[in-house]
Amino acid sequence: MASTSGKRCTLSIDQKSEILEALKSKKPDDVAKDFNIGYSTVKKVRPNEEEIRKIALNNGNLNRKRKRESPNEEIGEALIAWFHQMRVQNATINGPLMLEKAKQLSITLGHQDFEPSHGWLERLKSRHNIKFIKVSGERAAADQAGAENWINNVLPVVIEDYDLNDVLQCG
Repeated sequence: MASTSGKRCTLSIDQKSEILEALKSKKPDDVAKDFNIGYSTVKKVRPNEEEIRKIALNNGNLNRKRKRESPNEEIGEALIAWFHQMRVQNATINGPLMLEKAKQLSITLGHQDFEPSHGWLERLKSRHNIKFIKVSGERAAADQAGAENWINNVLPVVIEDYDLNDVLQCG
């Protein structure tokens, strides 16, 4: 962890969570010794318990050490809310789409001069622990419109030369 050699110690959210758990059953002096940090560092963690647990609960980046907010935090929060709504719908989301949505949201929120950059998006993704992953699962990956088109238009042509007794329905 960190040392008590007099150097400044900056703890990650994950480390602070571990300290909070240890404080449930031990005295601050003992926790400081266990984690090899100063007593005052342990004492500074407890007042921020609610915020630390909120970050951990909301899938925040647990390796983050400082809370630095963007001057355009309002746009970022709106974009994160939109991102989560789209994920619930199994929508495919990528960087250019998020940048375009951020620009739309900035105009809606009255920030006409905001121009989202790739760096801004990467920092936002890092703060909120967002990764672009391929949506998987049978239903999410299925092409519903293509399947319906095949059943209605292609399948009848394929089976038209067969006797209906020879056609097996699977489903």
